[in-house]
Amino acid sequence: MISSDQDDIVSGLVFKCRHRDTNQTFTDLLVWLAVIDSVFLVLVLLLFSLPQLSSHYSDWILPHIVPTVLPCTSVAMTASLYTVIALCVERYLSVTGHRQSNMGAFLGYILPVSIFSTFYNFPKFFEFSTQFMETERGYLPYIHPTKFRQNQQYSLYVLGLNLIFMGLIPFTILLILNVLITRKLKTNSILIERPDSSLSVLLYSIVILQIACH
Repeated sequence: MISSDQDDIVSGLVFKCRHRDTNQTFTDLLVWLAVIDSVFLVLVLLLFSLPQLSSHYSDWILPHIVPTVLPCTSVAMTASLYTVIALCVERYLSVTGHRQSNMGAFLGYILPVSIFSTFYNFPKFFEFSTQFMETERGYLPYIHPTKFRQNQQYSLYVLGLNLIFMGLIPFTILLILNVLITRKLKTNSILIERPDSSLSVLLYSIVILQIACH
């Protein structure tokens, strides 16, 4: 699973950062990314893996959790993507020696990312509801798309926003930042040392995996 591979890379980055002189904000962002990706994996497990393993879970539990857990999965995925952007921003500020570097992970990056991810995906909490139908086994719950979800204009609205905020904007920013970081590393003899270069390679790997995930 791609997200599992990303978690492995994040773990490697954290290990490297703790064994060298790396600013605390960058290290904390890596930890936050690992936490967010782990939450995402748990939510995906609840939605897609457990229903394949248990028919009771699929019939009686899944319909109750989908209206809430599915949008939470979208929130986690959005937060993961923009946390990677935060990592690249902090890395760029660090290699350029900017005074805004190492100003704190939570207030500077994670809190804004969390607020944006929640508000951006907030309409998805109104897309599905749990309804009941009478069967031989009693009243069986099922997932029912709301009128809000069935609205064609809303569907086009979501597709357009996802194209912009989950595609064009973030990956353009990632591309530009990584190009700038690479140029800075090449022109700065101090930052061209092997440990820093390997750290950058791992960061680039996270970016590539994000592109593959989306």
